[in-house]
Amino acid sequence: MKSRREGAFDRLLTEIRACRTCIEAPLGKPLPHQPRPVVRARRSAVIAVCGQAPGTRVHASGLPFDDPSGVRLRDWMGVTVEEFYDDRVIAVLPMGFCFPGLDAKGGDLPPRRELVGYIKKAMKLNEDGVKPPRARAAKAKAAATVPADLRAALAKNRKAAATFAAFAPSHRREYIEWIVGAKRAETRAKRLATTLEWLAEGKKHSWRYEKC
Repeated sequence: MKSRREGAFDRLLTEIRACRTCIEAPLGKPLPHQPRPVVRARRSAVIAVCGQAPGTRVHASGLPFDDPSGVRLRDWMGVTVEEFYDDRVIAVLPMGFCFPGLDAKGGDLPPRRELVGYIKKAMKLNEDGVKPPRARAAKAKAAATVPADLRAALAKNRKAAATFAAFAPSHRREYIEWIVGAKRAETRAKRLATTLEWLAEGKKHSWRYEKC
């Protein structure tokens, strides 16, 4: 069952991704293209990467840091592409969420002025102690099904199996979703091997970020 804060967070993400303020109620000239808000986040994330407004490439792909700057950032952070885009751990929040367009010289325009109003409104709500509306109770998630390859691997590794069994359902689900989310067989096999290694060491899937 989602808490009030989790429900409010999900609604906020939905509103951001559906935002068309710069087209329908602009301050000045409207956005010169269709808006495409870019944001990757879950409330469980322990790291927030807050970057500049999206550029043309990110606007086209919808994927933040899908450019050379992203390669440098991931290298500096010491994370893989898969780890960087795991929004259960790392949230990516570009300034203004949308590509603001190009100026006469072909450079990126600054973030839109409409953003200022939203920031001031949010600050006022925080200052006034306004609480988010209570979300409707949601059905609890069913326990994640352990895939056959993970089940077989755990049967051969008592230490990893004991750690996995002792974990809370949410921590087991993180490993399961990571494994079954692999697109290629070789990626899945690599994740399975890493899972066994980390479990044998008593580690959660997000252990690398717990002390950040």
